Amino acid sequence: MPLYRQALEMMGPQPGLLYDLAVAQFFTGEFEAAESNLDRMLATAPQAGHALYLRSTLRRQTPARNHVDELKQRIAAGLGRPDWDAAAWYALAKELEDLGDHAAAFDAVDAGARLRRQSLDCDIRAECEAQAQIRAAYGREAMAAPARGHVGEGPIFIVGMPRTGTTLVERMLVQGGSVKSAGEPLDLGNLIGAHAREALKAHPGLTAAEASLHIDFEALGREYVRGVAEAAGAERFIDKMPANYMYCGLIRKALPDARIIHLQRDPLDSCHAVYKTLFFSAWHFSYDLDELARYYVAYRQTMAHWHEVMPGAILDVRYEDLVRDPDGQARRILEWCGLPWDPETRYGEAPARVAFTTASAAQVREPVHARSVGGARRHRARLEPVARRLAEAGIAVD
Repeated sequence: MPLYRQALEMMGPQPGLLYDLAVAQFFTGEFEAAESNLDRMLATAPQAGHALYLRSTLRRQTPARNHVDELKQRIAAGLGRPDWDAAAWYALAKELEDLGDHAAAFDAVDAGARLRRQSLDCDIRAECEAQAQIRAAYGREAMAAPARGHVGEGPIFIVGMPRTGTTLVERMLVQGGSVKSAGEPLDLGNLIGAHAREALKAHPGLTAAEASLHIDFEALGREYVRGVAEAAGAERFIDKMPANYMYCGLIRKALPDARIIHLQRDPLDSCHAVYKTLFFSAWHFSYDLDELARYYVAYRQTMAHWHEVMPGAILDVRYEDLVRDPDGQARRILEWCGLPWDPETRYGEAPARVAFTTASAAQVREPVHARSVGGARRHRARLEPVARRLAEAGIAVD
């Protein structure tokens, strides 16, 4: 961050620099400083919806200190760009929820989601079909076939849907000091894609998933570890990219010493948490309730498949257990990873001086709480399209 401050001294309070500095401060827990810089930015760039949204996430809003009226005025006047209008709606939703006006918060999410979805190209059928092809390729026979992977002290993968406690588990793992986090790198998916494309040249009649069975798993694993370990600054690291759940079978072959931790959460709570979050460059299915439900079904089918074809290779951790018994679950997770558990450490509290580069960077610095458990039930009627789609797929919704 000293570089940002030097740039501000040289160039003055440029909106882009102020925003980038605020993002860095958000990730490192300097929330008051981040809010101050966002206020400075918004004074010169009042229509910057992304700054409005980030500001809303820095802390829990209170009746005495919030931006609800300001946000309503900005939305009524228009911000000039659909994506900024959408971000303002999400900011309003976050602040209204903090204040306990849950019905109005859901209205605001709906408005923002409609705007956001209009600007995105998302083919949910293709996304679900891609997962079906992975499941078909990595069946029992394929997983039983011998493969030489990259051996050595393996990385720790935290996978699942977003907003299910993945950052909380990351926090617990880094508290012991034996492992560092690489954040949410794109390396694994990018490398799989590159190697699969090469394999398709030799096997043009296969699907990409089928072609990936012909790649050099040892080379893939070695290349992945070298790149991510260097970025993380540690030989053993955490990869917290949730979407890596799709690649559990390939991880098993390329990195046989890796540990995979899968976060689970109540289905309706999980979908609601995703729906009310603005993801600027990922999870495009999350802005339409039916598309979200269809993706969730595909995810559940994929994880059930991995448990079937590679039993005992994945540790399931329930979000509800995590927030109700953080110390007990921390011990279970650390032992699974072969890391020391310290009975003196309070795993329900965030460590100081650690950066968390995700949308939950503010929440994860709070003491562990169970406030959001069952929160979707207050919106049960409005989440009926999700509940119906899940029930049709055999996923129980209370």
